Amino acid sequence: SPATVTRAGILFISEMRQWKNFVKSWIENRRDAEAANVTAEQREARAAKLAELFDKYCEVTMLEIFKSFKTVVPILDFNMAQTLCCFLEGLLTEENVGRDESKFEIYFVYAAVWAFGSAMSVTSGVDYRKRFSIWWKENWKTIKFPHRGEVFDYYVDPKKAEFAAWAEIVPDITYSSTTPMSAVTVPTGETVAITFWLDN
Repeated sequence: SPATVTRAGILFISEMRQWKNFVKSWIENRRDAEAANVTAEQREARAAKLAELFDKYCEVTMLEIFKSFKTVVPILDFNMAQTLCCFLEGLLTEENVGRDESKFEIYFVYAAVWAFGSAMSVTSGVDYRKRFSIWWKENWKTIKFPHRGEVFDYYVDPKKAEFAAWAEIVPDITYSSTTPMSAVTVPTGETVAITFWLDN
């Protein structure tokens, strides 16, 4: 009953595209929190670009995930949008994108493939991450990933503003024969990628 709900403090969030409200609020808060030396015109242009990118990529991708892909655990559209916003917080920095919005899309695409596809795995013998990678490359052509490998194999090199392979920045390992193998972690492209997202 309504009385029980108010006493217990229960909050129900409908899944009816509530992620759009969250994204709209996130974009507005980000616009308002821009550095003081960013002009009002630049703030509006950057906010408009983000709104355009969310409209372009999110709904189509979420629908395709619902129809064709499986994740390790069930993930709501709202959670995918929230994850994407969190990733963008760490990527759309002054060092990466500067003052204008011209580099927004490559970082958006980079964040989106991880926000939407990182929870996929091999299920019942089907590699859904690989299938998602193929689907993304076939459907989104404005920002192109390298043909070789999967979308998860690349990051955005901030110096060049283009994709580069995680494998190129895997650190070398120094191993001593006195160290037991059970105590050694060998870095790979995947561990470098996961560490990047944990740190950012």
